[in-house]
Amino acid sequence: DFSKEGTQTVTAKGMLNMHGVAKERTLTGKLTVTKTGASLVGEFNVPLTDHKIEVPKLVFEKIAEVIAVKTNFSFVPYEQKK
Repeated sequence: DFSKEGTQTVTAKGMLNMHGVAKERTLTGKLTVTKTGASLVGEFNVPLTDHKIEVPKLVFEKIAEVIAVKTNFSFVPYEQKK
């Protein structure tokens, strides 16, 4: 609800396309609405196997099999030019 200032938990459902493989995801985040705009912050994990991404066996450093994705979006009201 963008008409009320404050912070609320929101849920979004959509497709995440990585490495040519699309998977449906349902994500939660915190939406904060102020007088000057809004921000949306969230995080979710993506297992590499969900998107058929293979970690090479011969790597010098350990690569995580689950990637942590953090998001931070800022929104401002759209002002139409006259």
